[in-house]
Amino acid sequence: MHSISAVAIMLVATLASCNQTNEAGTSQQNVDAARENLDEAEEAYLIEVEQYKQAEEAKIAANEQKLAEFKVRIAADKKADPTLTTRMEDMERRNAAMKQRLAEFKADSKNNWESFKTEFDHDMKVMGDAFADLFTNNEK
Repeated sequence: MHSISAVAIMLVATLASCNQTNEAGTSQQNVDAARENLDEAEEAYLIEVEQYKQAEEAKIAANEQKLAEFKVRIAADKKADPTLTTRMEDMERRNAAMKQRLAEFKADSKNNWESFKTEFDHDMKVMGDAFADLFTNNEK
């Protein structure tokens, strides 16, 4: 009778041990899967940041090109309003400041990124409107 009890106790202990090992294995798989998902999300976030920066850098470069062309037109036009040069220089400073802000942004958190992107988009729109106003009001 004692040997049956001993076998039963050993069987219960073995089953309990297997169950704990299985649970530990499942928990480790869950942790590994969560890490992988986090790594994928981080990679996607960094790709999004880089793509956004490249698109905005292209817009800033286009602004620089427009300003350079406009500067040539103003210099050639002897009747050009003198305030145009001042307004154009202001636009050059604003464009350079946007370029610097974009270059200095550090992708350290998703919340900071979302905040930065919202503000930057707004400021680029305001600047785009100012560009449109500068160029539209001075077309011949």
